[in-house]
Amino acid sequence: MKTFQFSSLILLLMVVTSCNDLSNLPDPIEPKDTIKYVCPTCPVGVPFDSVDLCPFPFDTNSVIGTGQPRFEHDAHGPSINGDLLIIAYTTILDLKNLQIIKLNPFDIIPKEYNIEGGYIPCFSPTENSKVLLVCGGFNKNSNGKIVGGQTYFIVDIYTKQYVEVTPTKFGKYGVEYQGDGGLLSWTFDNFNKTDKLHFSDTIGDYIVQEDRFVNIPSEQLRGVAISPNNQYRIEKYHNAQINQSYFKLNGNRLPLFEQNFANAYSMAWSKDSRYLAITGFNRPTNVINKNEYAHIWIFDMQESVPNSSSFKYKYKITPRKQFCKYIWSGGTERQLAFISPTTLAVPMQDHNGDIANVHEINIDGKYVRQLTFVK
Repeated sequence: MKTFQFSSLILLLMVVTSCNDLSNLPDPIEPKDTIKYVCPTCPVGVPFDSVDLCPFPFDTNSVIGTGQPRFEHDAHGPSINGDLLIIAYTTILDLKNLQIIKLNPFDIIPKEYNIEGGYIPCFSPTENSKVLLVCGGFNKNSNGKIVGGQTYFIVDIYTKQYVEVTPTKFGKYGVEYQGDGGLLSWTFDNFNKTDKLHFSDTIGDYIVQEDRFVNIPSEQLRGVAISPNNQYRIEKYHNAQINQSYFKLNGNRLPLFEQNFANAYSMAWSKDSRYLAITGFNRPTNVINKNEYAHIWIFDMQESVPNSSSFKYKYKITPRKQFCKYIWSGGTERQLAFISPTTLAVPMQDHNGDIANVHEINIDGKYVRQLTFVK
């Protein structure tokens, strides 16, 4: 009888535990297979690591029910002092007071560019108030044909002053360029005192002050993350024929990543260049599971030796198990960002919601706070 009462008490405590009670969360380091989790909102006794039985976001507007959120904030990247964070196309979040700053490209860019919209991919690597604004639109090219293109501007978010930095090869107003490559990041070469814009596909790195491209890849580049101290450059490539991604760190392929991180899609460095965060899935590339969920891997560059067998993650964070939240599998290439030396901004949705707000978490898997609030 005593055994029954003791077991019942344990079961009761497991049932009443909520997602907000973070004191009983498991160790953020990847647990042993013998450890089981209990979903606070699942039927009693259902293990939280059961993909088939635990709740998963279901998009009622989706035919296949992928769990894609109806609305999603992103974490594209913070300002150099960490006070501001890009969370949407032309929307910036002030992290000090969680207030929104809107940047309307139509109030800044002259009408002669015929832009139809714009988005902010990143902050300046050297100035807190400046962002890179990418605008798209349509114009007539030299042959009189209506074509689309992109123009690039460095904009001060407060004074609204701008400087155009569209590469000459893209044509006047950016309308001659017909490639697929998008802009990934903006860095500053402190030695040469030059700004570099890093593009995807096979476009390469654009040196603004010299109006030329360098480091043009022959492969399909899909992501690049350069450490603030310029010591490390990690690149993600994608082989469309086998639907598999692979990585290079400072030009050398990472076999370990190819085995375990084939479906990773977002990368970020801490400001001190110590930590590298990667989010995605480590399932086999030939497995399609609409109920899959993302992880976040944290690498400590002081403890792991790059390009060696010892280059392994220090923490593996699984929001589904640790926060009762989910990272959508179809996220953007920039879906997480360091906002302090040891905390990340990550868009996550609840299992019973279709909105992905941005949340702050520690690199060791502790929940901190919610940053955006969309109802």
